[in-house]
This record gives sequence, structure tokens and C-alpha cells, in this order.
Amino acid sequence: FQIMMRMGGRIVGGAQNGLACSDWPVLYLDWERAQEDMDCRLKLLKAGHPEFAAVRIAYKRPVAPLMDCLDEIRAALLATEARIVILDSLALAAGGELERAETAIRFNQALRQLGVPSLIVGHTAKNAEEKTIYGSVFFYNLARSVFEIKKTQEPDSGIFTFGLYHRKCNLGRRKAPLGFQMAIGDGKCCVTTADLS
Repeated sequence: FQIMMRMGGRIVGGAQNGLACSDWPVLYLDWERAQEDMDCRLKLLKAGHPEFAAVRIAYKRPVAPLMDCLDEIRAALLATEARIVILDSLALAAGGELERAETAIRFNQALRQLGVPSLIVGHTAKNAEEKTIYGSVFFYNLARSVFEIKKTQEPDSGIFTFGLYHRKCNLGRRKAPLGFQMAIGDGKCCVTTADLS
């Protein structure tokens, strides 16, 4: 996966185990899954991290590409007072033929109209030597910051290791790689920092 940051934002609050909690309300736009999936994930994360007990994420399941549902998403932003939006995932949010430059440009024009910082989850092309966001190069070029996530997991294990690699940054220096371990079991999900070496 690659994560693209469209605009600058801030993460504030206490940081524990490499995790930080933003004080900005979040609107999660999910083109892929149902709200029950998000509720389950959030419940597991809160069980593993009681310090996040008060965290609330507003959820919306769009049924059309971003450009075609801007009015309802703007209304959701107003209703929830969200100051950050997460889009999951880029392909369904963009709609159209992903390889075409105009699809990427149209998506970014729609995103800009929301007027809030955004985090976009995008899939990478399979079997490509260099992992890039699937579709037009303009998805990468128009992003302000791009992170690649690489995951490893032992078979039959609920323990995952993630490497977060900063591939692009238009607004400053690229960050050094970050490692995280996620352990899922016993009704909770615990995230800690991990050594990527």
C-alpha cells in the first residue's frame, strides 16, 4: 500500500509506543468495507490501548466516486466538524480508468474542494519492480507526501510487522523509516514500535 498526504496537518497529544492521537475530528470515507468492520477494528485498538478510549471517528460509506458525491461529503464534514478526512481507497474514490491522467487530475480537483487535510490509502501495482501507486503517475505526482507500507507476518500468527517508508515529500525533508508491530489476539490489538533491521 501507499499512503498519500494531500495537505499538511498536525498530530498532537500524548505519544506512547510510537502512537500519537490527533485532537482533530476525523471523517473516515470507506469505499471498501462496511461500518461494522471499522467499529470492530476500533474496538480492538481501544482494548489494546485504553489511552484511546475517548477517540471517535466519524464514518461514511460513499457509493459513488468522490467527484460525484462532493455535496454529501461536504455535508458530512460540516455535521461531524471533521478537520481531517481519510479515504479508503483511492481506486474506488477516483472512479474511472485509473491509468488515465484525467482520472487522477479530476480526483485531486475534487479532493481540493473539500478544503481539509487528507490521508489516502492507495494500492500498489502487483509484480512491478518499483512499487508505485496503481494507475496514472499523476496520483503520485499530485500528492504532497507519499509513504509506502510493507508488511511481514509469520504464518498462523496474529503478529504483523509494518515498515513505513517515506517515498516523497514536497513540504520538507523525508522521514526516516518507521517500524511498528501489531499483535491481534485475546480481543485486542496492541501496536508498538519495531526494529526494521
